[in-house]
Amino acid sequence: MIESILFVDDESRILEGYKRTLRKNFNIVTAEGGTEALKILHSDGPFPVVVCDMKMPGMNGAQLLSEIKSIYPETVRLMLTGNAHQKTAVDAINTGDVFRFLNKPCPPQKMLEEINDALKFHHLQKAEHELLENTLKGSIRALIEILSIVSPKIFGHTENIKTYVIKCAQVMGIKKTWELEATALLSQIGLVTLPDTILDSIAKGEKLNADEKMAYEYHPILSSLLINKIPRLEKISEAIRYQNEPFTSTEEMSGARLPIWSRLLKAVLDLVAGEIAGLSSSNAFKKLKARSQDYDPNVLDALGVVITAKPDVS
Repeated sequence: MIESILFVDDESRILEGYKRTLRKNFNIVTAEGGTEALKILHSDGPFPVVVCDMKMPGMNGAQLLSEIKSIYPETVRLMLTGNAHQKTAVDAINTGDVFRFLNKPCPPQKMLEEINDALKFHHLQKAEHELLENTLKGSIRALIEILSIVSPKIFGHTENIKTYVIKCAQVMGIKKTWELEATALLSQIGLVTLPDTILDSIAKGEKLNADEKMAYEYHPILSSLLINKIPRLEKISEAIRYQNEPFTSTEEMSGARLPIWSRLLKAVLDLVAGEIAGLSSSNAFKKLKARSQDYDPNVLDALGVVITAKPDVS
């Protein structure tokens, strides 16, 4: 399959030259400037490789590649410029995470070699990402399935927790990822260390005594320690560790310092606890609103939208 490569330059003559010399090797797509490039990326992207001129009016190459990096991190970025000044190269590499820095004019054979190297890197990067993601997903799925068999009392509500977290995140414009789903599903793992008497009380929505409450409140730390042993799950581990932390806590980790996934979990877990105790979704949400200082206002607003859209059972 012929790969599509995006070239960005403010000179149409140069773009036509790329098309002419490389058309036998690649499907060359061109954009005259950063604004047009972003439009093409949004409609036809992502591209495996983008080759961009540095000096362009409006949005320069470093700014464009930085934007591409944030939207399409797996796209390999090449910087092409007639300015050999060291600072230009440093700025481009630092802001756009550039794979290669090329000087103009770049001979056709040299450009062909550089693009082929970039494609090899792209395919390697993509394969590694897919392998890692699928391996982690499989490990997490197996862990959840095993624990759901061992402790069905604990994991009977995890799907409900996941659904609320994902819907709430969507309302807030937070991108749905498998890590976010895993955070919701793994948030209760530490509860397996608690005795059945406490688990029974939790399942029935009963009030815990002081010792039981202390043991229960420690479970996010245990969950975090367990998950932290799995490579690449550090973000999930941190989110779960602080899942019960109030938004206006006096602790150092509070407010905007709290991971956004922790703030989502805090509201959702308290809502689900109310439902477990026998409250309807709307009444459980009213209890959260009564102590709104414990929650991120944006999360609470988003959860309100989700509750409103959900058929309620009194």
